Amino acid sequence: MKNIALTLATLVLCGTAAFADLRVEGIVINQTAPIPSGTNIRVNLLNDGLVVESVQHLDLQARVGDSDWKTIKSFDLSEKVLAGDRLSVDYFPTADGYMDDTLTAPSYELRAVVSNASGATDSAQQSFTR
Repeated sequence: MKNIALTLATLVLCGTAAFADLRVEGIVINQTAPIPSGTNIRVNLLNDGLVVESVQHLDLQARVGDSDWKTIKSFDLSEKVLAGDRLSVDYFPTADGYMDDTLTAPSYELRAVVSNASGATDSAQQSFTR
């Protein structure tokens, strides 16, 4: 009986971690110059659970210092990510060369906020200094 109770407790604890929601694994900033053609920001997402997750929305936000977060790009994705798989989403400035002024500052922070089909969210931050 003790073994059964221990096994059930272990399954409950492992099951909680195994069914974790999709998460932001990291933000990679490639900015060779503070100009549109020199800027690429990649947000890496990871599904570390055991079930398929449906990514619904991703906001890429930026700020300088302690200012308020400003959304510089919103992505409506409707992408499915298999258990254990990753998804990368890239931000490039617009085709006409527009880039948010925040990304031209000598240093700034980025935050990615992702949500899945059930409404669960995760976020991560990354600082950048030239």
